[in-house]
Amino acid sequence: MSLALRNSPRLPAETRERILAIAEKLGYAPDPLLDALNAYRLAGRERRFQGVIAWLNCWHDHPGMFRTGVLAQTYKTAKTHCEANGFNLEEFALGPGGYTWQRLGTILRERGVQGVIVPPVPGGRAHLRFRWEWFSNLALGYSLARPELHRAAHDNYSNMRLLIRGVRLSGRRRIGLVMLRHEHLRTDTLRYAAYRTLLHSSEGDTEAETVPTLWVDDMERADVLGWFKEHRPEAILVHNAAAAIAQLRAGGVRVPEDVLVATCGAHEYPGIPGVIEDNDNLLRVAVEHLAAMIRRGERGLPEKPLRLVVSGEWSPGSGEFAVKPLAPARRASRPGA
Repeated sequence: MSLALRNSPRLPAETRERILAIAEKLGYAPDPLLDALNAYRLAGRERRFQGVIAWLNCWHDHPGMFRTGVLAQTYKTAKTHCEANGFNLEEFALGPGGYTWQRLGTILRERGVQGVIVPPVPGGRAHLRFRWEWFSNLALGYSLARPELHRAAHDNYSNMRLLIRGVRLSGRRRIGLVMLRHEHLRTDTLRYAAYRTLLHSSEGDTEAETVPTLWVDDMERADVLGWFKEHRPEAILVHNAAAAIAQLRAGGVRVPEDVLVATCGAHEYPGIPGVIEDNDNLLRVAVEHLAAMIRRGERGLPEKPLRLVVSGEWSPGSGEFAVKPLAPARRASRPGA
């Protein structure tokens, strides 16, 4: 009966429907206290192997992206959390150089795979065809635009607000933004929206509004130096902090004395002030949600897709790049005091 109530695919559809009809007729309802007791009883036990979760690799131009590339740690962490939940995580190549979506769907189904994770895909906002109806599905981030799956992502809006407020601790008010166009799309435009909202609202500074955003396609070729000399921001927000700092210093600009550089990816650039995105927590939340979907038998495209967002943490940086809080102004002495 428990398999039917969890809508498990291990039972034939007719059997599940018959049992569910009987349960409804008898007025059955789950007991939350028993569920809590069972969760407590199993909490200290090692999860038994329950199956395989597929990790779709769509990077045909960079097939090793999740093994030796920039997303290798993401895959490794996701695999650890899958194993903690009783699943093995296996990578499958989809598209040129790999399987077609029809063939891969059939292979996964024949192997008994129940869940699919779609990690970040190439480009800004991609569309992907697959046999979604056969599996429990979840996407990481916003790079997959269609179809709309449940997704786990960094809280790009709140993280940008956190970044701006952290920079303001140093007393910098004239804040400029360097934004990669594909980054703009891959964050669902949320970083830019937060930047515009905070600097153009009652919380904002009219002086900062005069700094136009520098839109670039490639940070290595971007003219950050020329943009800085023209607009003279006191602080620059940019994801690829290393590239921006190298170009500014090559042009004789002192960082952070002349301009403070802060990043939304402080976990990638040790010492640089910015927001540290919590990848470990993000992947834990994602895997646990997908595992729960598998156990409940939720398959296919959701009617109301969920967004599970994980906030980051402000880091003032360290060493030469550290943000030094603005010293509080001294109170004026009263006459005769």
